[in-house]
Amino acid sequence: MIPLRFVISRIYAGWFDVHLCRDGAVLYGLSASDVWGNDAPRAWLTMLTALLRGEAPSGWTLFDEEPGTYILALEQGKTNVLTFAYTRWEAVGQEGNCQIWGLEPFSQLAGRISQKAEVCFREESDFPLFVRSVYEAFLPWAQKQTQYAGSWMPFPTQEWSAFQGRVRELGWDLDSTEQKVEPCTPAT
Repeated sequence: MIPLRFVISRIYAGWFDVHLCRDGAVLYGLSASDVWGNDAPRAWLTMLTALLRGEAPSGWTLFDEEPGTYILALEQGKTNVLTFAYTRWEAVGQEGNCQIWGLEPFSQLAGRISQKAEVCFREESDFPLFVRSVYEAFLPWAQKQTQYAGSWMPFPTQEWSAFQGRVRELGWDLDSTEQKVEPCTPAT
């Protein structure tokens, strides 16, 4: 299984862009807008930390765009499954009827969505390597928080510290035997 990676591709002018990559190629992109004041990256770190602490086996985060919403969900069990979906539903925007993250399976969230969520992919993932890619994506921004805040919202210092601490406790922050993965490039 070639691991799926989470890469922060750009933070600019109220947008937070992420790519999901495999083997150096971009598979999917998602964006969050700050127009509704919802901090999806902060929520993502909070949700992941809860999963890493064993508070729940499943969780999801909404990345609200203009219009529509991207959903990233992780479910742990016999296998670890990552789901990436999109819906035209304004989940946390003007309707204001949903929290930005939760600790339940994607199927439960999907049951509450007024407009069907299109699942772009749902597949097994190497959970430690995926979490490590999230760690690697946020690490440089932790060191340039002023630049982060200038283009998005304040850097999620508390959430990052909790996530970073748990990743380090698990030993998922460094692996000297793994080769450095090349940056993502658009699939051809």
